[in-house]
Amino acid sequence: MTRHRGPVLACSVIGAAVVALDGTVLTIAQPALQRDLHAHVGQVQWTSTGYLVAVASLLVFAGRLGDRYGHRRVFALGALGFAAASTGIALAPGIGTVIVLRVLQGICGALLQPATLGMLRTACPPDRPGTAIAVRTAAIGLAAAAGPPPARSYAATARCAAFGSAFRAGPSSRMRHERRRISGSAMYGP
Repeated sequence: MTRHRGPVLACSVIGAAVVALDGTVLTIAQPALQRDLHAHVGQVQWTSTGYLVAVASLLVFAGRLGDRYGHRRVFALGALGFAAASTGIALAPGIGTVIVLRVLQGICGALLQPATLGMLRTACPPDRPGTAIAVRTAAIGLAAAAGPPPARSYAATARCAAFGSAFRAGPSSRMRHERRRISGSAMYGP
C-alpha cells in the first residue's frame, strides 16, 4: 500500500457513500418537497428518477474517463460539481430547477463512483485491494440504507430551517404535528 492509503480510502468511502445516500434520501421527503414547491407527484418523482438514471447510465463512461484522464481528476470534478449542484438545490426556487440540478448531481455522482474505486486500486498493491474495496462497498450499503432517516429530518423541518425561519419564529403547529407523525413513522417505515 502507498503511504497515502488512509486519505485515499477516506475520500473513496465518503465519495461513494454520498452518491449512494443521495440516491435514497428523497424517498421519504417527497411529500414535503411536493408541498413546499407546490409540485405534482410526477414532478417530485423525477427528482429521484432523474438522479438515478443519470448515475446509472453514465457509470461506465465515467469509469473510462477516469482511466483516460486520471481518477483523481475525475473525482475532483465530480465532487465539485456535486457540491455545486447540492447548493443550487438548496436555493432552488421551483421544482423544475430541482429536477435539472438533481440530474446534474447524478452526472457528477457518476463521475465520483468509479473514480473512488480507481483511486483505491491505485493506492493498494495489486495483490491486496480486497480490504479497502470491502470497506468502500460496506459504506455504500450503509449509506443507501441510511438514506431515509435524513429524509425524515428534512420532512420534519419542511425546508424552512434552510432559510432560518424556524430559528426566528419557532416551529409552527404544522411542523410540530409533522415531527410527531414522522417520528412515529420512523419506527414503522413510510
